[in-house]
Amino acid sequence: MAKVQKRGLLTVWSNVIFALLLRQLQSKFSDKFGVAWLVAQPVLFIVVLGTLRGRIDGGDVHGLPPFVFMLLGFVTVLQFIQGWSGVSSSMKKDKPLYAFRQVQPFASVLSAALLEFVTFVIIMLTLSYIAILMGDETSIHDPLSLILFMVELQVLSYALGLIFGIGKFFIIELSKVESMLNRPIIFVSGTFFSLNDMPVESWPYLSWNPILHAIELSRHAVNDKFPLADPISATYLHMCVIVTLFFALALYFNFWKKAISR
Repeated sequence: MAKVQKRGLLTVWSNVIFALLLRQLQSKFSDKFGVAWLVAQPVLFIVVLGTLRGRIDGGDVHGLPPFVFMLLGFVTVLQFIQGWSGVSSSMKKDKPLYAFRQVQPFASVLSAALLEFVTFVIIMLTLSYIAILMGDETSIHDPLSLILFMVELQVLSYALGLIFGIGKFFIIELSKVESMLNRPIIFVSGTFFSLNDMPVESWPYLSWNPILHAIELSRHAVNDKFPLADPISATYLHMCVIVTLFFALALYFNFWKKAISR
């Protein structure tokens, strides 16, 4: 008589997440040039925008090479938006799979977040290597703080994605609100100009944005000579991430069953 092998909860969850990860990986990079374009797109933007930014300042931008300045700004924000939208859309994409008892929406969220985070790390490492090949020998002043700020920003994007992902089950129009919120992020997060380049009068209207804090703190972590404007605070960034993540998890665990039943 065949013996039925029982699998532990951790084994089941890891298998489900891995299967969903492969499914999302296949859908994200379905065409032949998907992986190549993943790196080529930010490189193209950084080279063009970095050249323009370098011409404005006539060289380094507040102590940072233009390529590094744009790398920590534009690419970080671009991946923030990608992480937000990736996690936000993951639950609805996998909704037919929730008929299986082992598959829950949180597995979709974890697999999407894992895919976006691995993508972010690969892009940052690849672009850093390209910067070295271009002759940039910038040494990182505080690598641990740099990693912390980068990870916090990604966690914030996944938390927002979870909030909007749950919300879109109840309010379809939230997808339009999400796209409207994503568009101006690039312009108010210090991607092309540092907060130091903006008029002091505008600081109170810009410093509410935790993405701006993360980018400015990351630039300062690379080069401690990069000036931090008075409103920039690591504590504010930490609190925004913690509060948003707590709210996202509370929203999920209270409403996920109602969401998938709609």
